[in-house]
Amino acid sequence: MRTKTLLVTAALAAAGVATSMAQSNVYSLNVVGYVNVPVANGFSLIQNPLNVASGNSLESTIGTNCLDGTTVYQYDNASHSYSAVATFIAQGANIWDGPVTLNPGEGFFIYSPGAQTLTFTGEVLQGNLTNSIPNGFSIKASQVPQGGGLISSLGMQVKDQDTVYTFANGQYSLNTYYASPTVPAGAEFWDGGTEPVLAVGESFFILTSSSYKWTRTFNVQ
Repeated sequence: MRTKTLLVTAALAAAGVATSMAQSNVYSLNVVGYVNVPVANGFSLIQNPLNVASGNSLESTIGTNCLDGTTVYQYDNASHSYSAVATFIAQGANIWDGPVTLNPGEGFFIYSPGAQTLTFTGEVLQGNLTNSIPNGFSIKASQVPQGGGLISSLGMQVKDQDTVYTFANGQYSLNTYYASPTVPAGAEFWDGGTEPVLAVGESFFILTSSSYKWTRTFNVQ
């Protein structure tokens, strides 16, 4: 079998990475590259959109090319707290001061001491993908480097009365989804008026009353 590697950039995903990268002469399931995720000064909800086979550590995902004082906060659903926190120390060390794993589909808060662009490197997950949504609050994201509507583009099976919280420019926006059995099939709606739309590398809080699976099939070829 022939093997060919593609380079992925964040620019591809804005219009849909599957369409943008489709090529008839691609014979490999391995699609590797990088995604640039801009973050503003202060707090942002982002995620790692690519997988590193050897492990999604801070060093292998974000790397060490970031501002001194950049801090990652990972939310733990079970304890309802930010149980994993790590800060990047540039001066005299150039290291992260704690172990945090950033798997695709698991979002996190990041504090940036200034505007910067983080470059994530790794492989695009493909095939039948499953992202577990636990009961209560959690931070989630697309498992692939793709932006768009949460349901219409990213294929999330949002449940009746799930609430989605996005965070931008220092402010939360929230939308609750109403579907069966609250409203008849075909009458589903978001109480914010529009479906939440996510950028590539953006994550969100979700509050749900029962756990379920976010499943989708994603292939670049």
